[in-house]
Amino acid sequence: METITINPVILIGGSGTRLWPMSRVNYPKQFNKFLGDHSLFQQTLLRLSAIQNCGKIILVVGESNYFLCLDQLRELSIDNVDIIVEPIGKNTAPAVAVAAEYICQNDNDNNLMLVLPSDHQIKDTDHFIQTVHDAMHKASEKLVLFGVVPNSPATGYGYIQAENSEQPAKVAQFIEKPSLENAELLIQKPNCFWNSGMFFFSAKAILREMQMHAPEIDVLAKAALSKAIQQGNTCYLHRDSFSAMPNIPLDIAIMEKTNNAYVFPLQSDWSDLGDWNAVYQTEKADEQGNVAIGNVLSLSTKNSYLHSNNKLLTTIGIDNLVVVSAKDSVLIADKNKVQDVKALVDLLKSGQYAEHAHNDLKVHRPWGSYESVINMDNFQVKHIVVKPGGTLSLQLHYHRSEHWIVVKGIAEVICGENAYQVHENQSTYIPKETKHRLVNLQSTPLHLIEVQVGSYLGEDDIVRYDDVYGRADVRDSVDVA
Repeated sequence: METITINPVILIGGSGTRLWPMSRVNYPKQFNKFLGDHSLFQQTLLRLSAIQNCGKIILVVGESNYFLCLDQLRELSIDNVDIIVEPIGKNTAPAVAVAAEYICQNDNDNNLMLVLPSDHQIKDTDHFIQTVHDAMHKASEKLVLFGVVPNSPATGYGYIQAENSEQPAKVAQFIEKPSLENAELLIQKPNCFWNSGMFFFSAKAILREMQMHAPEIDVLAKAALSKAIQQGNTCYLHRDSFSAMPNIPLDIAIMEKTNNAYVFPLQSDWSDLGDWNAVYQTEKADEQGNVAIGNVLSLSTKNSYLHSNNKLLTTIGIDNLVVVSAKDSVLIADKNKVQDVKALVDLLKSGQYAEHAHNDLKVHRPWGSYESVINMDNFQVKHIVVKPGGTLSLQLHYHRSEHWIVVKGIAEVICGENAYQVHENQSTYIPKETKHRLVNLQSTPLHLIEVQVGSYLGEDDIVRYDDVYGRADVRDSVDVA
């Protein structure tokens, strides 16, 4: 009997705006560490270690989060991974299509694809893996969705109504996020599930369905891969081909149209952490009903979620609130209104608040990372960490000068026609309109403080002359988020 190989496909997209201010475009929720030492993305990877006959893991990630993904991947020392980089986010149908094409081109097209979002929380790994193994032989011929038995009339999830109680059972209909009244009716029906967004099928089967129901996606997926750039285990999709893809989820493009969709009950716990109330419910509350994360002190406080990333967060006499303190912003919300955080982020975006997408948390780049310390009108201060062997692009700025103070390590500096070293407790000055570059040739990380001074400190005040990472379309200097 032929061995069935499972290729997990992890979709690393979305910005998780309902978990603002912790989750943003440049640091989405899957990379946050809400519980323990690992992010949701890392937890997803670690769950896969128990899958029998697990083949290559395929990561599909957006260009803007690629280096953050790499850094968190390195922390786990997992090397059985191929990475597909999307030049632009286009929802789940295009992502699944290119992953299926990639598997067919590089492996057996009969291999199964276990498609998983990267931002879900599942604590009961054993029962999750058992569900995967139980569904494995069904997924070779059918398009299987994992359904979650509802425990409340949640309005933030899509629902699946199955025809009967078989495992798997044929899907009768999909119901998009219902009103509370309709959700209360739905959970009373037999064979009704929340749609978990997790899928299980063969690469060949899903591509066959694409050809029938979404031929444009199928054609463009092939083009995006045929013109892609392959560097080691990373595949950079062709920008124009992929950008022409429709922005559509797999449910709408395929699952609602096919006659081959089946739902299989998930045996483990599950949460998509869709809002702060969902995060609150996954934690164990104290005797007052509070969940406190980080540097928190409360008095006469009940039934609240309190989360501080750094500053001391104190509360007195509040009830049923969510209070989340990030480095640059604070959210205070009624727990019954946390679904409206997305609308709040839309207001921030329309009001041109940079905080809707960016924050002062660590920003990852191929050469290392940076963190904003002070940001004023005519000067900025940043903490820069350059990895061993890391090289920033050769560049200049027209409107600002820079001062670099090395606090740990040895910096190799190019400034104009000069090349020299800067050691710990030494500094150097980079005048404006001067070509410069920073390199770390040591075996340990280089730490420095950068002070930018000038009449204009915008991200577009930069000219690049050389980039050792070969990413012509991706800005990688320390001043660009």
